[in-house]
Amino acid sequence: MKPVIGLLSAICLLVCAGIGSLRAQGFDWQYSARFPSTSPIRFIGAEIASGYTMHSGSLPYLAKDLGFTCCTYENGTGLPLALGITGDYWVAGDWALAGTLGYRAQNASFNAKSDPLPLADGRIFQTEYIYASTLHYAAVSVGARYRLLGTHITVGGGIRGMLLLGTSATHTERILSPDDRYFNGNPPSKEIVHDTRGLPDAQRLMVVPYVQLGYDISISRGVYLSPTLTLGLPLMSVSSDATWRMTDVGIGVRLLRGF
Repeated sequence: MKPVIGLLSAICLLVCAGIGSLRAQGFDWQYSARFPSTSPIRFIGAEIASGYTMHSGSLPYLAKDLGFTCCTYENGTGLPLALGITGDYWVAGDWALAGTLGYRAQNASFNAKSDPLPLADGRIFQTEYIYASTLHYAAVSVGARYRLLGTHITVGGGIRGMLLLGTSATHTERILSPDDRYFNGNPPSKEIVHDTRGLPDAQRLMVVPYVQLGYDISISRGVYLSPTLTLGLPLMSVSSDATWRMTDVGIGVRLLRGF
């Protein structure tokens, strides 16, 4: 009797293990009940993401190339872009390790008005300074995600490391009023470019903890699509010489195939 019980126990364990593998991501990818098969637990694919970034800080130094401190940038916005190779490893049926390696462009645009200057005719002369920059990074992220209550909704989080590859920037000034005033030039213009250099004091390494909400959608056997919503908050200032903080809300899509 004991050998029979032992055999039945072994069979039950094998069946349970098979079921866990079949539904490692919550999808029943076996061909049919008569022909059960295992599903992959390792997946690799591509990711594309964008979103909305809120920038805040105190950046008077950005205007020093003009020879004087004309303004202080405090609030800005940006539209990031991320491209990468991504992967999932399903440790169990309800949670997975996740990672991405790729490129990330972090854009920022700041605006600050100059102090109003009264003119002899009683009108007010005022300009607006605009700082637009792009920071280019090689990015790697590692984290985990968990399926909620057996559904395909996932929650997770992790750490993103970003190594600076380079920066580009444009510092311009635009006349707001009066309408008939122009900067000298050929031809005269309402806008003038003061500087096109990048950000020399940008942090070389950024560390960004993030949380993520996603939903896995089966496309075909062994392939799934995963739209994601991500919130990231860097641990340090973008600039090493001034306060520059980012709050990054990202929307992305991952397409993964098992192997």
